[in-house]
Amino acid sequence: MGVQSIANEKGSWWFPDTLERTTGTLSFEPTSGSELKLDKLILPQMWPPAFTWPVILGELVDGTPITLLRPVMQGGKMTVDGSGTTADALLSSGLVLYGAHLASSDEFLIARASVCLDGLRQLCTTPAIVDDQLVRFVASDGTGPAERIVAVPGARMTFRLTSDDDVELELELDEGQRLEDFEERWLVQIQGLVILAGNDPTVVKRVAVLDHDHGPVEVLMRLPGLAAEPRWKHERPLVPFAALGDGAPAFIGGWFELYENLGPAMLFFIAALSERMFLENRLLNDTSFAESYHRTLHDKPPITPDEHTEYMARMLETVENADHRKHYEARLRFAATQGQRQRLKWLIRRAKATLPKLTVLKVGLADDLVDTRNALTHLDPTGPAGLSGGPLFRSIELLEVALQLNILLDLGVEPGLAETLFDVCYYRRTPFIDIPGE
Repeated sequence: MGVQSIANEKGSWWFPDTLERTTGTLSFEPTSGSELKLDKLILPQMWPPAFTWPVILGELVDGTPITLLRPVMQGGKMTVDGSGTTADALLSSGLVLYGAHLASSDEFLIARASVCLDGLRQLCTTPAIVDDQLVRFVASDGTGPAERIVAVPGARMTFRLTSDDDVELELELDEGQRLEDFEERWLVQIQGLVILAGNDPTVVKRVAVLDHDHGPVEVLMRLPGLAAEPRWKHERPLVPFAALGDGAPAFIGGWFELYENLGPAMLFFIAALSERMFLENRLLNDTSFAESYHRTLHDKPPITPDEHTEYMARMLETVENADHRKHYEARLRFAATQGQRQRLKWLIRRAKATLPKLTVLKVGLADDLVDTRNALTHLDPTGPAGLSGGPLFRSIELLEVALQLNILLDLGVEPGLAETLFDVCYYRRTPFIDIPGE
């Protein structure tokens, strides 16, 4: 189908279980979502702008059925003339089903879908030398199969070349999922994989639901307004799948397991890599993710839980005032855990051991980052002022390289291969470019 935008398409519109219809025009752009201009109110209750219908149904002039999910009233106007009072309405929605009518999103269970994203083609078709042979993860010239099937927890994925030389990812889910769950469980995580492996922001170009009761249905969705433009135009991805050889399926499957283990924390890092934001926000995202990441995968408490419980009880016994004891108890509860400095230093040391050529990646970076974070969050004028401007930008980039490297290692990429991947991806790119006097 391949519909990516709609420009002032006329049609008729109505709510489920109502007979009243009206005419109007629909527009859709990925950056702003849909805009529906109704020539009159479908029901009087729509004015003032408050109603609870989960969907609005429509049919374009060419007969295409449309469903707007979770529509929101944006405004409208009332006109009084000789024939009486009339009113029109302006509505918006971030999700449009192109090709189906549904009374609610709960009726729309996705079991099989096709997704296209910016950068996925480069990840799948960038060549690599494996055992002295030029290979691609997928290819049409004999250097790789035209499609590649990868089993991941909960789904089967097929990476396939399309007729327009793009790559689509088809998912066959073990169980049908509602659109909202599909977006969170699969679409966001697929974007995260492409952002990490491609080392560039991505956007979803197309989502089509296949083999649905209503036939093929295209899902048009509003994209995040802060999505950044690709920094490197998807050239030289960090982890072209072909470079992993037979380990590519394990890497892809491991990404989804890692994402599930980290939960919302992974979103902090993916957002920092893919969205426009102030350096200070990017720093907070990266350091928050780093702390959660280390705690989940590499935590080594200096004191055992039993010892900590015993020590804390003894210390609290010395505080007679109940309010004071409660105050200290809240702060002592986490005294046995590793601090953020320790966690960052561990991650940086691990990355430094694999990337010795990146001489500016130093353990002292952790102190600068934590001091800056504390200055931003605590606003303590007596503490270190922290970094700003160019030095802050440079430090954030070094931290993100360290975090990318740690993720690759935890996904099973051998250190030697990881070093090669970084050398190729970051050749003549910051932060691997030396700055005099640094």
